[in-house]
Amino acid sequence: MRRADEVKHGKEKGAPHGPDVSGSWRNSFSRYEARSAKDAIEIVLVETCRTPDCIRREYPNRPVFRGRLETGRLVGVVPIRSAIESEQSGRHCATPAGEFPVEGSLSDDGNTIVWKHAQLPVGEGCAPVWVSLGTWRRG
Repeated sequence: MRRADEVKHGKEKGAPHGPDVSGSWRNSFSRYEARSAKDAIEIVLVETCRTPDCIRREYPNRPVFRGRLETGRLVGVVPIRSAIESEQSGRHCATPAGEFPVEGSLSDDGNTIVWKHAQLPVGEGCAPVWVSLGTWRRG
């Protein structure tokens, strides 16, 4: 039998941020804002350093992830708005615009996201292109 002062009223909470990823996230050079609605998540790049010393900043406000949370994993896509052009060993290589699969792992305490690399399509004879969103922390 439990005493009255041991009974919790309302919804019990787990980790401080539980499984919800909504809110502000950071890595060493950018700030992101995650928004959740039902089972959909969109993460937007809010602020980023334009120079290595972070004296110049940009505020692009563009999506970097669209997807959902599945048992501690963020599963979705990285939207690339415009084609990425490069030259590799004298060969013109292009990665098309589009949405490409990516996955991230949410830590047990809900305060860290570690992203896996997303492979982007490339032309024949071109080296593979990978995009990584890195490691993010709340804040």
